Amino acid sequence: MTAVAGLIQIGAAFALLLHGARWLLVGSARVSLALAVPAPLQSCVLVTAFAAPMAILLAVAALIGAPGMAGGAVIGVQMLLLLLGLGLHASGQQAPRVTAGAWRDMGALIAATLLLLLFARDGALVRWEGVLLLAAAGGYFWLLVVTAAEGMTFRLDPTLRWRVLLFGAWQPLGGVVLLLVASVLMVRGSTLLAPNVGLQASAAGALLLPAAIGFAALRALPQLDDDRWSNETSGLLAYVVTALLLNAGVVAVLGSDATSQLLLFDTWVLVAVTVVVLLVLLGSRPLSRVETSGLRLLYLAYSATLFEPLFSNIR
Repeated sequence: MTAVAGLIQIGAAFALLLHGARWLLVGSARVSLALAVPAPLQSCVLVTAFAAPMAILLAVAALIGAPGMAGGAVIGVQMLLLLLGLGLHASGQQAPRVTAGAWRDMGALIAATLLLLLFARDGALVRWEGVLLLAAAGGYFWLLVVTAAEGMTFRLDPTLRWRVLLFGAWQPLGGVVLLLVASVLMVRGSTLLAPNVGLQASAAGALLLPAAIGFAALRALPQLDDDRWSNETSGLLAYVVTALLLNAGVVAVLGSDATSQLLLFDTWVLVAVTVVVLLVLLGSRPLSRVETSGLRLLYLAYSATLFEPLFSNIR
C-alpha cells in the first residue's frame, strides 16, 4: 500500500511540476519583456527561471526529505541534463561550430564541476560551502552579462507592455505555488516508493527527483520560441551550469550536514561524464545517432547503479 500511495503522490506531483515549470519559465520571460529588461539581464532571468524549479524541489527535499535525498538529487539532476538534455538538444543542431558563448559556458561547466568535487571530497556539503557555490552562481550571472553578444534583444510593441505585465505576472507566481505543492508531494511520494523498489534515500534523490523535475524543466524550454536559446548548445550549457551551482548551493545552505550528503562515487562519475559530454560536443554536429544513443545508454547505466544491493560495494 505504501508503494501505491507513493506512486499516486509522484504522479500528481509530476503533473503539477509540468505546469509549474512552464508557468515560471514562460511567465518570467513575458514579464521581462513587459518591463523592457536589458537583453543581457534577460539571459540571467531565463537561466534562473529554468533552474528555479529544480532548486525549489531540492530545497524542499533538504528540509523535509529523507537524509541524503537532496544531496543525491544534486548529482542526479546534472547527470540527466548532461546525458539526456544536452544529448537530445545537440542532436538537432545543424551548425558544426563552437561559438564564443559555447567556450565560455564549457569553461564555466568544467569550473563548476571541479568546485563541487573540491567541496564534496569528504562526501558532504556544509553551509559555508553552499554560500560559496551561490556566490559562484552570482559570478556566473555577471559573466553572462558582460559577455552577452550584441543583438540579443526582445522586441515588444510598447502599447502591449502593460497588458502583458498585468496578465502575465500571475504565471511566475502561480508557477512557484504549484512547484512548492508538487515538491512536497514528490519528496513524500519518493520516500514511500523508494524502499519498495530497492532504492536508498540518496539513490532515490538521484533517480526519482531528477526524472520528474528535469523532464518538466526541459519540456518548458521549447515554449519560449526563442532562436537564441533553442539553436545553440551554449544556451543550454548556461542552464546546466546555473542548475549545478544553484542546486548544490541551496541544498548545502538549507540542509544540515546529514541532508547534504553526496555520494562520492557519483561525484567522480559526474566529473567523468562532464568531460566525455564536452568532448562529444566539441566534435562534429549534428550529433550522430550513435553518439546520442551512447549518451542515453550512459544514463541508463548510471541509473542501474543506483539500485541496491547490486552496487552497494562501490558506494
